[in-house]
Amino acid sequence: MERLKLNKSEKQILIDIQNSNYPHEVKKDDYLSMRKLIYEGLVECVESEYGQLLIPSLTNKGKIYFLDNPKLKNPSFFQDKSFILSIIASVISIITLILTLIK
Repeated sequence: MERLKLNKSEKQILIDIQNSNYPHEVKKDDYLSMRKLIYEGLVECVESEYGQLLIPSLTNKGKIYFLDNPKLKNPSFFQDKSFILSIIASVISIITLILTLIK
């Protein structure tokens, strides 16, 4: 599963929801973070007629994300093998170019 870049508050919200420690009503400070988690498909909420988000819970995608990434680590460029291979190929081609120019 593709890793998502999550900030500290989003990670804490996910952990709290998984451990059933998050309140039934989304806090005002967490509103934007919760909206992002909903957009990414990790969390679902009931929206009241006043725009409040209630009863947050993990979706199936959120549960799978936790199984795949239990420490909620953010993605890194160096985890992508094609990125590393392209850097190696670029370095080799630059060295080859320099060697051909020297001769």
